[in-house]
Amino acid sequence: MKKIVNIGTKLIVTLLALLNTLVMFGMRIIWTGISKVLGYEKNYSGFIYNLPMYLCILFFVVFLLSVWNLLGKKEKHPVTWVLLVLDIVFTIAIAAIIKGGAMDYLNFIWRDVFKTFGVVLLVTALVCLFKWYPGSKLSKNKAFIGAAIVVICAVALLFVLKLGINKLTYEPVVYAVEDEYQIVFSSSQNALGTVIIDGKEYYDTFAGSERSFTKVHKVSVPMKELDSAKAYTISIQRLHYRGPFGNINGKEQKYTYLFTPADTSDGINYFCLSDVHEHYDQAVKTASYDKDMDFLIICGDTVSCVPDPIDANGVNKLAFEITQGRKPVVYARGNHEVKGRAAELLHEYVGSENGKFYYSFVLGDIFGVVLDLGEDHDDDWWEYSGTAHFKDYIEEQIQWLDSLIKEKSYEEYKYHLAVCHIPPVFVNSRHNHTWAKKELTDRLNRMDIDMLITGHQHDIYVFEPGLIEPETTLTYNTKFKNGTYKGYLTDFNFPVLMSSKTGLTQTDGSDLFGAKSLIGLKINVEKDFKKQHCVYINSDGNALSVVNQFAEKEYGEEITITKKAIGSFEMN
Repeated sequence: MKKIVNIGTKLIVTLLALLNTLVMFGMRIIWTGISKVLGYEKNYSGFIYNLPMYLCILFFVVFLLSVWNLLGKKEKHPVTWVLLVLDIVFTIAIAAIIKGGAMDYLNFIWRDVFKTFGVVLLVTALVCLFKWYPGSKLSKNKAFIGAAIVVICAVALLFVLKLGINKLTYEPVVYAVEDEYQIVFSSSQNALGTVIIDGKEYYDTFAGSERSFTKVHKVSVPMKELDSAKAYTISIQRLHYRGPFGNINGKEQKYTYLFTPADTSDGINYFCLSDVHEHYDQAVKTASYDKDMDFLIICGDTVSCVPDPIDANGVNKLAFEITQGRKPVVYARGNHEVKGRAAELLHEYVGSENGKFYYSFVLGDIFGVVLDLGEDHDDDWWEYSGTAHFKDYIEEQIQWLDSLIKEKSYEEYKYHLAVCHIPPVFVNSRHNHTWAKKELTDRLNRMDIDMLITGHQHDIYVFEPGLIEPETTLTYNTKFKNGTYKGYLTDFNFPVLMSSKTGLTQTDGSDLFGAKSLIGLKINVEKDFKKQHCVYINSDGNALSVVNQFAEKEYGEEITITKKAIGSFEMN
């Protein structure tokens, strides 16, 4: 009995050491955050920067010692108890890290833990198979051998069947980009992807050849064609073999969707969401209260990072659940969607232009521009490890806006809309991208912008042109909070609304982790395009009472914006 207890204790110690190691390894997406908390920015010590990696190695060494202790023939009580104490200390450290800021990334961490644990199980099973099985009694047990063969054959059959079945994994989202729609959908297997409108086929091609070695499909179609047809069919077809001189085609599967183009003849109704951070259910519930939506704006940070393709599809998951593939979607990239190894693939999954996330779009009488500031620190920020080159990218956008201003094609449209995840008019306490925000604001001022939609700050801000002196220290509305803010506003001449908060009100302290509500923004523009009615809505369907955070002004449950002249607005 005593021996069994000892073996049980050793097994517990080993499993706890394994769990600690897997969790610490899974936390590598926030290792720099741990280094920051440990004081890396005080002296930029290389040791502190690498300390999370060293701790992970230490955890792994303790795990190996635990395995050695478990498999050893001699009783090693002192070693077992020392290892147990170390495991408990490590567990407490991990709990403190999670409590201190890792909660927002737990879904990514646990996903990585389970994937790595699967590899560990497979390796363990193979070791047992080759080391212990040949000499064990089980190797001569016919019932065990028969059961093992049945299980292996069943797993193999399921694997083959899964490979043979091709189905939609992400249904279509219709992105508005320039003068076309980019229809994005995904299949479970590598396949051809086609869109059919009124009998005409549009293909997912690369340099003239239709792509088949891909699961995500982006097909561009002319806006006027889909707006007229008001329906489209998507087709997926797996090629069992694609050879140099012939293919073996699988079954073609078709799915038809109705489509409602943005009708701006009687005004505009659109809905905005930002900083969802995987709170899909709450975001979808909030959006469900807007029954008159002409189109949807997703203003970035739908996911907290993009380590895998499944995360790149997070925007499509949200957009389809809200629009059902029936309405246009405008997407702006968030700074968190720059993070992770699959972030460089994101342009294939969402609306983009030439692989970039700035572009114009047209919806009826609306002319819009989408801007992208990339990351929320300057390029030399230590966490980017020299991989950020957004200065050149932003300068590209400034030159692009200059070309739009020179052409003045936007003057043909009655309503001018701008979308950007990081607000160009707001220099926050970090004082990053100050030059870029000034230059972008200057260009937008010249484009007769009627509304700029932003996110990023995880808050509700109303930036009213002319209300606050530009480039002066901001002072809070005393009904919001007391004190000043170490940031300032640029000199802008258009209304700016931010919707990027969890919670039920403008002032509650809801955190991202476990948030029960995500706040969205509903905007109605009257038929003459002179008056806008803006309402913030929570996941309970309630309108929020809103104040201007940096001015002694209350708007109540509806912000009314009246356009007096170009660059002149009245907000009540």
